[in-house]
Amino acid sequence: MHSTETSPRSTVPSKGGVFFPKGLEIGYRSLRRPPTRVASFESEICLGPGHYLLLARNGSGKTTLLRTLGSLTPPLNGAFRIDGRLLHFCDDLTFDAGHKPREILRALLDHDSFKTSLSFADELELPLGRDYATLSRGNRQKLVAVLGEAAAANQEGGCVLLFDEPLSGLDFVARDLVRSWWRERKEGVCRIVSHHPDDAALEADAALVIRENSVGLVDSKDGFLDWSGLRRSLFTTRSEP
Repeated sequence: MHSTETSPRSTVPSKGGVFFPKGLEIGYRSLRRPPTRVASFESEICLGPGHYLLLARNGSGKTTLLRTLGSLTPPLNGAFRIDGRLLHFCDDLTFDAGHKPREILRALLDHDSFKTSLSFADELELPLGRDYATLSRGNRQKLVAVLGEAAAANQEGGCVLLFDEPLSGLDFVARDLVRSWWRERKEGVCRIVSHHPDDAALEADAALVIRENSVGLVDSKDGFLDWSGLRRSLFTTRSEP
């Protein structure tokens, strides 16, 4: 398996896609200090429906990029384009302690999506009748996964899902099941997923990689990325041979 940097196939995102222009800069502003640039795009990147990993060392901009896409943090320069409904699930998403998963899903989803969510919840063995405060970290992550997939399942105009560390806290059975959803449900859905890899081979269509304050696209080989090679590249500076 190998990974290579690629160029975008199109500058127009399809239903369920994102376009990043060359020169887009992400970072944050402060009232008392100059803006802090975290990373920039050295070439344009267009992502269509599919599963994309977001990889970088801690503190390199993964969460900043997701917050920028989620319109929580404005870009420092440039503007991206999204085609479809945007759903951003941050890593600190929580709900009121006394609410039950069934009530949360019913409140946030339309009728058809709610029915779909019950099927997903059953597959993941999510306890729908327990108070949110009593749920383990793994079950809280299951709720986020069910909510995202059910909301995306009935979007005719496409959907962009942003997940920050969605697999942390899940056991291997739940992880495999969620990954199977991502593998089987790509039509009209662009998933950008940040997480700490724990496998030698990563299943994805491509990866957004933040390295040395630059965001690039690394394509996969037959649907898999070589994590060992990517990991070495994140620790290697461009000045090294």
